[in-house]
Amino acid sequence: MCIWFNKDLSIENIQSLGKNTLGHHLGMEWMAVGNDFMQIRMPVDDRTKQPYGLLHGGASCALAETVGSVASYYVIDTENIFV
Repeated sequence: MCIWFNKDLSIENIQSLGKNTLGHHLGMEWMAVGNDFMQIRMPVDDRTKQPYGLLHGGASCALAETVGSVASYYVIDTENIFV
């Protein structure tokens, strides 16, 4: 069962999101959209590592918040969001 309000939602619809945002700065890249999931990736590099060379917890949170907020937007009728 498709959870998206727009049943034709595709990766092309979301790939343009994030220009000039934290996600763009951190190298986040949308990979896939399925009937009940979205997939995004982010590199572990100098932008996203903590001093010990591991992925920074804040970067992990930014990735989770980005995919979560985009997904929550697409499960509602965005044409009538402010009615």
